[in-house]
Amino acid sequence: MGNAPISVLLANLPDIYLTGISNLLLNVEHSPFRIVGSTSLDNVMERVRELRPHLLLVGLPRKGVDVEGMIIERAEKAMVGIRKQFREVVIAVFAIPGVEEYQEALAITKKAEVEDVLSLEMGGAELACCLRQLFEQRTEVYKQCLRDLPIGDGKGYESFAEEVLPLLFKPHFSRFRSQVRRGSGDRLDFVCRNEGQHSFCKTILRAHGARYVVFETKNEAMPKVAHLRQLAAFLTPATTGRFGILLVRQPPRQLQTLFKRLGDLLRDDKKMIIVLYDDDVLEMLDMRMRLLEPMSHLEERYDYYMMHM
Repeated sequence: MGNAPISVLLANLPDIYLTGISNLLLNVEHSPFRIVGSTSLDNVMERVRELRPHLLLVGLPRKGVDVEGMIIERAEKAMVGIRKQFREVVIAVFAIPGVEEYQEALAITKKAEVEDVLSLEMGGAELACCLRQLFEQRTEVYKQCLRDLPIGDGKGYESFAEEVLPLLFKPHFSRFRSQVRRGSGDRLDFVCRNEGQHSFCKTILRAHGARYVVFETKNEAMPKVAHLRQLAAFLTPATTGRFGILLVRQPPRQLQTLFKRLGDLLRDDKKMIIVLYDDDVLEMLDMRMRLLEPMSHLEERYDYYMMHM
């Protein structure tokens, strides 16, 4: 199934700490981490928007020695902004134990909803274990959130999908945008760019011209013909391509009826829609937590639909 590493963005770390933490994370045996970049606090929002890392590690070294005196306030503002816009990103703060900044770092965690405050003096294996646990805890939170989400809460389901879809499918699907309005007046729930190297990304690009992938969410018990017809209408060769994914909560009682309706709807246009249910999302979250590739599950569902339509 392949490996799906945990992507890490480092922010506001002086060169000595940047090099040290990079070496610690990369040199741990069987390291699950992939460092995608480093940035200053001034540019951290843009870099998070561009890279959508799983983990953001923010450094708070000693004032007056390594950084400017206003670093705590700037760091807090940056992290609050990221938490509001990119809730799926796990944030951890690095500080030096025993100094004023460490106590300040502890004080701002509640305001910025930071997952943890870590010591810059941690060893590689300890640091890797701690960060892995943060990632696993977040994934478990999403699994429980889906189990607790009532059918019919459309806004809640959209908010859940907005956080979870990048977690599952980046970096293969990237540049996720929500509530996209087109010139025709159509509003697409989610659109993302297909630019991965996974075999499935190449398959849908070749077979369906899918430069983009359209996701529609319907917090209803089972898929309806109207859902499929609406999503099919959104798939246009000149803009998105011909591949879309519908998320609903449960499969229909008669799967063969669903396949027949999809076949009748899509056969002449080289379009393709697959439907994902709660069990699929929970399985992919579990795969993500175990560092397996959720895109492989998506590929299996695609093959299954192609065989049965």
